[in-house]
Amino acid sequence: MRKVFFTLCIAVFISGAVFAQNESEPTTVILVRHAEKATDDPKDPTLTESGTERAESLKELLRKDFTVKAIYSTPYKRTRLTAKPTADFFEVEISEYGFSDPQGLAKSWVKDYSGGAVLVVGHSNTTPYFTNLLLGEEKYEKLDESEYGMIYIVTLTEVGSAQVEIRKY
Repeated sequence: MRKVFFTLCIAVFISGAVFAQNESEPTTVILVRHAEKATDDPKDPTLTESGTERAESLKELLRKDFTVKAIYSTPYKRTRLTAKPTADFFEVEISEYGFSDPQGLAKSWVKDYSGGAVLVVGHSNTTPYFTNLLLGEEKYEKLDESEYGMIYIVTLTEVGSAQVEIRKY
């Protein structure tokens, strides 16, 4: 009886250690501003030819370096079209996000996609906003309206404690 109890205790301890290890794997949140927007609609434009090419190059960059488990986009054509090539490649649905609870949203990205990557496509103000939120400090300012090629790669296990790498794509 003691052997059975001892064996069960060891099994519970090992499974608990494995579960805890999986929970603490870093999440990578990749934040980008939408690609170059067209002038076809002042309220909800699509992408220019350059923007479409940039969306493809984003997919190529992510394909090489990340396992994208989720993609979030604001509900605008330009953000959704920027995310689409990556979504198609990774066979992931594009989820819309809003700003009713940005802290809760950021926490859900970290918790729900531990060990993987989340692509978040936003705007010149929302991209640095979420980067700062994940980092836990006000470090990055609103992007210039002419800036389309910044990618913020945020690695973290909890909101407020992160590392940020910035690349151009």
